[in-house]
Amino acid sequence: MAIFVICYLPLSILLNTSGLDIISILKDVKPILFLIIGFVFFDIMQSKQIEWNAKFTNELVKINFYASIIFFLILNKTNLIGLISNDPFFTLSETRYLSMGTFFSIFYFIAIIAQERKLGILQLIYILTPVFLSGNRTFFIILGCIFLVNLLMSVTNVKRFLSRAVLFLVGGIILFLGILNLNNAIKDRILSLFDYQLLITQLTERRFAPFIDKMANFEWYNYIIGQGIGEKFFIPWFVYRANIDNYNVYMDNIYMTLFVKYGLMSCILFFMLFYFINKTHTNKKFKLFVIIYFLIIGFTTSYMYQNSFLFLLLVLAGFKTDEKIVSSQPSS
Repeated sequence: MAIFVICYLPLSILLNTSGLDIISILKDVKPILFLIIGFVFFDIMQSKQIEWNAKFTNELVKINFYASIIFFLILNKTNLIGLISNDPFFTLSETRYLSMGTFFSIFYFIAIIAQERKLGILQLIYILTPVFLSGNRTFFIILGCIFLVNLLMSVTNVKRFLSRAVLFLVGGIILFLGILNLNNAIKDRILSLFDYQLLITQLTERRFAPFIDKMANFEWYNYIIGQGIGEKFFIPWFVYRANIDNYNVYMDNIYMTLFVKYGLMSCILFFMLFYFINKTHTNKKFKLFVIIYFLIIGFTTSYMYQNSFLFLLLVLAGFKTDEKIVSSQPSS
């Protein structure tokens, strides 16, 4: 990974089209630095991992559930955000709640179903409430896809397949009805998933616009090695936010972000991530579901640039599952 950075720094001087500066370079090195820290932490935790189904882990999920509700209510029922910031991104919309605990809940959910352990209603509430409060549409898609893949993997066991199919259907109905009773900001965001035309407009005119602008100036060699570390995107929807730089080192899509910077060489970063996942002390099902998580979240987030990425790497390194699936405890 260090060699990757060393090779790209001099190349970036020649390839960069938006002007190199030390801040942009440091921001672009974050994903690589996070991966390095993840591997180091993994070596440190080799024999000290915590079981995903341990009592300590279960208590963490409960604490996270209560903390999520408390902070969500504080942010939505008080003017705390207005006192801290006058950023229109927060003041012009109802606040959603998202924390490291939200990501932990998702990975805990993945671990439970990957080990074929039974999920009770109360446990599901503890796990999924922080995800619902986040209002993150991609999280809902991820959970739905993982549950669907888990359902299809049990197709050879008719009894288990039918029980999961019923749970999937009932859970979907309850989720939809629950969304209708959430606050307006979350309800509108989730229901917009069913507006095909709106989604296409948002993707082409907003999320993909910075990438399309960059691709217009690509030379043939940029497809192979990109435009280098420190390359910035013009983010048109930042204009309405005062005191915010309209140029950013990443956009809301990790694949497009890394392709602009490293071209096809960006595959190296994804390879290192999947290699890290494969090294974790978890069963094959867990690894598959985690890969599905990262594959989907990458379409709407440059997750490698977020501090939560380091948190997830540390979680993957610090927790383990049973190497074999516990078939004696059927999953809900």
